[in-house]
Amino acid sequence: MTGSTMADNDGNLKDIFLYEEVMARLETIVRQLESGQVSLAESLALYREAEELSRSADRLLSQAERLLEADQSPGEQP
Repeated sequence: MTGSTMADNDGNLKDIFLYEEVMARLETIVRQLESGQVSLAESLALYREAEELSRSADRLLSQAERLLEADQSPGEQP
């Protein structure tokens, strides 16, 4: 395994952990919003945070998809 491949794998693992953290935070926000125990101002702030987290999760998934596509051989079928 080359140094760059190992570095790529480390980056991929970090992305996986980051994705899991993003999803965990989104789940927490959903629970908070569903509880009805937060003020309107807090709800708006949580909603905005959730939107940004959702965009981050989307980017991470798109990156993972591109990596998977790049790893496939030209003649290989998914």
